[in-house]
Amino acid sequence: MVTVVLLPGMDGTGDLFATFVTALGPSIRTVVVRYPTQSPLGYQALEAVARQALPQDGPYVVLGESFSGPIALSLAASCPPGLAGVVLCATFATNPMPLLRPVSALAAITPFELAPAWLVRKLLMGRHTSPELGRLLRAALAKVSGAVLRARAGAILRVTWSPSFALCKCRCCTCKPRTIA
Repeated sequence: MVTVVLLPGMDGTGDLFATFVTALGPSIRTVVVRYPTQSPLGYQALEAVARQALPQDGPYVVLGESFSGPIALSLAASCPPGLAGVVLCATFATNPMPLLRPVSALAAITPFELAPAWLVRKLLMGRHTSPELGRLLRAALAKVSGAVLRARAGAILRVTWSPSFALCKCRCCTCKPRTIA
């Protein structure tokens, strides 16, 4: 049986995967990676967290959602045993907001926890969201310290394409968001 390893978005809780895991059903084994919510870690340290969650007992596919796309690509480039494929979902391999790179240091002092709900939804989910997803996101973000959110926002603004990503020898596919009525 193939396992699906789910790497979460910026909140890092994995909570937003609950509906997806339920929809997959019991016939598909899933591993939801959860990043620390109180320790501000960069991409390299979070990759180590994800790497520890990789199954050792058979083939698996890694799904990197949003913030975790660079982690999924880096894992794939290292060709770990058992990796059968990578799915990149609503994500990026380089800073998705390049105009903000010069002010990336401001992420360290931005009070994300005080941002209005509509702005958080817009920044993290774009226009492809719903009020219910917005509520779920807000609940997940409430579990994450402001320092962690600031560190992750800064990491996003500094991430750059790595030629090592091209070393991936497994199958890859991308999923782009769309509105579901």
